[in-house]
Amino acid sequence: MRLALGNLAHWAYFQAAMTKHSRIRIIVFLDQDQWVGQCLEHDVCVQAPRIDLIPPRMELALELEAGALDDLPPAPDQFFKMWETRSTFKHRGRDYEMALCA
Repeated sequence: MRLALGNLAHWAYFQAAMTKHSRIRIIVFLDQDQWVGQCLEHDVCVQAPRIDLIPPRMELALELEAGALDDLPPAPDQFFKMWETRSTFKHRGRDYEMALCA
């Protein structure tokens, strides 16, 4: 029961943190045989063998970093320069913007 309550508390904390950070922008590019997703608002990066796995992996990474999101710097400047063309989508009720830079 303690584990379940701990997970519930963590999820509630994540939801509160993400409410403050509801806009998530992701640069996506292919690096050899792996897709890479770099969040712009926070220096958080994920990899996946398929591009469709980037959004759920980014959500998980942001969930795991929820307690430190305010302390994480934005992505390096090079990723902001890549942010010229983008698409938007919703995943689990959250708005995402993603730039495909492959």
